[in-house]
Amino acid sequence: MLNANLIAAGLGIEELSDTVVIGEPVVASDAPVVAATDLPAPVVDDVVIEEVPATEIEAVEVAAAQAENDVVIVNDSIDNMNATSDALESFRETLVGSLATGGLYPQSAAILKQSVNTLLSYNGLQTTNSVPSLEAFGGTADRKDSTQASIEALDDVIGKVKQVIKDLIEKLVAAFEAFFDKQAKKIGTLGNWAKSVKARAAKAGAAKEGKANASKQLAYEGKVSHAGIVAGLKAFNASSAGVESGCEDYISPIVRLLGKLREDGANVKEVSDEFDALKIEKVVPGFLGVVETKFSKDGVYVVSEEEGGSLDYLSGKEAEQIADAVLDVVTQLEALKKSSDEWISNWAKIAKTMEKEAGTEKGNLALKIVNFTAPFNALRSVQALAANSCFAALKLCDESIGSSKDKKAE
Repeated sequence: MLNANLIAAGLGIEELSDTVVIGEPVVASDAPVVAATDLPAPVVDDVVIEEVPATEIEAVEVAAAQAENDVVIVNDSIDNMNATSDALESFRETLVGSLATGGLYPQSAAILKQSVNTLLSYNGLQTTNSVPSLEAFGGTADRKDSTQASIEALDDVIGKVKQVIKDLIEKLVAAFEAFFDKQAKKIGTLGNWAKSVKARAAKAGAAKEGKANASKQLAYEGKVSHAGIVAGLKAFNASSAGVESGCEDYISPIVRLLGKLREDGANVKEVSDEFDALKIEKVVPGFLGVVETKFSKDGVYVVSEEEGGSLDYLSGKEAEQIADAVLDVVTQLEALKKSSDEWISNWAKIAKTMEKEAGTEKGNLALKIVNFTAPFNALRSVQALAANSCFAALKLCDESIGSSKDKKAE
């Protein structure tokens, strides 16, 4: 799991980890004692495991997909606002540079004003008088004063954009929490579904004739096969550990830099230079439906399989093997979910530690570092893709061996 103690040490935040609750002492019950011979005998040979209704499967799929889409939308908004902030900072540098030659000329001021207003309008922000009226850019003195006024107006705009980014990050925290909550329900459904498939597969015989369409979510190492599905599901165990390790490669230096930035008299330029020089390079082997996961300073990229195929229907034994492999994936997804919950919770607290510095040079750098959301998106992508592949695999099993209702109808 992601290291909560490291976060606490780096940021001076107390009690980040979950509180351990000790249960109440056991108290003797007044209920009558039931003899073992009075208890019903357990049924072993004919275990009844309820099938998961198709409506429930569809509902958790839709809910998880919608929650993931919500994360993507907020992520895109943050990317757009970051690009806007960078562009405005670039405009500001141009303005400051022009002061050495007497400030902007009217023609340059007109271009700059149009560029700023277009940029703000594109992102749904209210346009502003970031550049004074062109009449103000007259002689050298007027040009210089008007350019200085433009710098001050642009500083105000940049500050408002950074506030929007901060608000969006808070929305992203909520979106991630909602996604992982929906993902937990999907994982629970996966486990129940896999148990049902396993029970039915144990009673199924040889494969029926015919072929099933297999999506790219069931491809492993470029092809679709019965053995490949099992191997791809089993490969997730190693991949999930590698992804979590890759996230730590991001998180550890970020926590350290934020802790350094919180110190009194922190050298902002030194921390900024360290952050800019941060190097992250890691490639994690793929699993079912995924070729590989790449970690770099620019972000995390999950490369999915490009093509699916078709294959013969599964036999009972093959479906049982797949169900067992899915149950192992469910265990790993549950562990990964705990890591996700831990980090998302601590990330929100990290962001709040720098709120009092908002608008300052130190606060702006903290916002830039906290805005580094690649680890969460990696956990989101890997969890979603693995769960989707498991869903596709179990659907193939159902298509191959049928339901218990089908058996009764026969």
